[in-house]
Amino acid sequence: MYFSGLDAHLRYVTVAVLDRLGGVALETTVPTREPDRLLAVLAPFRPLEVVVETCPFWPWLYDLLVPAGIGFHLAHAKALRAIATAPQKSDAVDARLLARMLLSGLIPEAYPRSADQRELLRLLRHRTALVRFRTRLAGRIHSQLHQQRLSLPREKLLRRATRAWFEATAWPRLTVEQRAIVTTHVELIDHLTPLIRALERRIAAAAAGDATAPCWRRSPASGRIGACSWLPSSCRSRASPAPSTW
Repeated sequence: MYFSGLDAHLRYVTVAVLDRLGGVALETTVPTREPDRLLAVLAPFRPLEVVVETCPFWPWLYDLLVPAGIGFHLAHAKALRAIATAPQKSDAVDARLLARMLLSGLIPEAYPRSADQRELLRLLRHRTALVRFRTRLAGRIHSQLHQQRLSLPREKLLRRATRAWFEATAWPRLTVEQRAIVTTHVELIDHLTPLIRALERRIAAAAAGDATAPCWRRSPASGRIGACSWLPSSCRSRASPAPSTW
């Protein structure tokens, strides 16, 4: 049995492999442009368990190593205090320490999602980012209205029927710069809204074919789609319940 720590970066992966007694069997660095070379480097060590910190680079390692029959562990980076406070900080030290923590059963594990689940997550996070941006724009419009003692229910601001109220009531009381802010922000909101609706259709289609997708509810704060119980892929532990029990 072998245990490997992979310290992943954009251009290279630092590899440390330990045997079951903790002896160093291999230490090397592999360019990320040569994934087959990484498989070849790890091939002599079987059975093999590897551990990678949560970072932007772990998904391609998961997709490469798991089909090769290598056990994959995703370590929650924020919980890895031993590495964060290590007196000697280097890629080789990090990889070796990851391997030793895996050997000792000390890895705080996160849940590595499959490629299909990660694709659905990208859609959800993309939509969340756009909705938050639209909400910030709406908040700035409300700020301009409040400065002129004008009140408009938040849920009505994004409705096209409210545009007549802006022209008849708000416009005469707003300054030139306030009108410019409201105009540009409304134009941005009008551009974002169809993009968000298109994303919602794609999310609904993707979730319909995925039994592990979270359940959805209507949420006035964030739009039509909201997760009933949502955790990012880097935060959900292996002990978390299956999505069907959420």
